[in-house]
Amino acid sequence: MVASPIGRARRTAEAVAAATGLAVETDDRLMEVCCGDWEGRLWDDIRRDDPHRSYDGERFFGAPGGGETFEDVMGRAASWLASLPPEPGRRVIAVSHGVWGRLARGAYAGLDRRATLAQDVPQDAVYRLQNGQIDRFDCAPVE
Repeated sequence: MVASPIGRARRTAEAVAAATGLAVETDDRLMEVCCGDWEGRLWDDIRRDDPHRSYDGERFFGAPGGGETFEDVMGRAASWLASLPPEPGRRVIAVSHGVWGRLARGAYAGLDRRATLAQDVPQDAVYRLQNGQIDRFDCAPVE
């Protein structure tokens, strides 16, 4: 199992590891998109400070103060996918974040930018990427 080193994803991976006996490795390439100066701020506050900026599906990219671009995050996701050994039957559990997961699925499926960003980002589902196919499994929240 491999996880983003960032808090919630790492803690989720640790909970899965405790239940399954798997070991957790972290990989910085699974980190969520860096939003530069916007990190930790509410969208309402950002919109108020910069009302002329577009806040569509591209809103996470290119934030002032070092925010990552779509190409930056797509490059990390594609690099991670390409680094997985093509061993038959090998399974890898990746625990990451919403935007990163959307881009990783887009890279895996060879989607263009628009189709990649149009994908769902659920908080209650997991995805299996296997044999060129992407399957979604909905999960009940754990209380």
